[in-house]
Amino acid sequence: MARRLFNDTEWTPEALRLMIHIRGVVDKVLRQSESAGPLDLRDFHYVVSSAVSEVVAETSIRRRLSDELDR
Repeated sequence: MARRLFNDTEWTPEALRLMIHIRGVVDKVLRQSESAGPLDLRDFHYVVSSAVSEVVAETSIRRRLSDELDR
């Protein structure tokens, strides 16, 4: 079973560290992307959200397929 990042409704220390790390990565990417000028932040939000969704969906599919193959 996968490790949970929340205890009921509270953030665990691991969840907070993960959020801070991801925030730093996204901030760095935004600053690099804006080196040629400001980006529309709605567009940037859409791109980042889509990228995160793809990573989570692909990982979920791989895990499920892996579990099915192990049975």
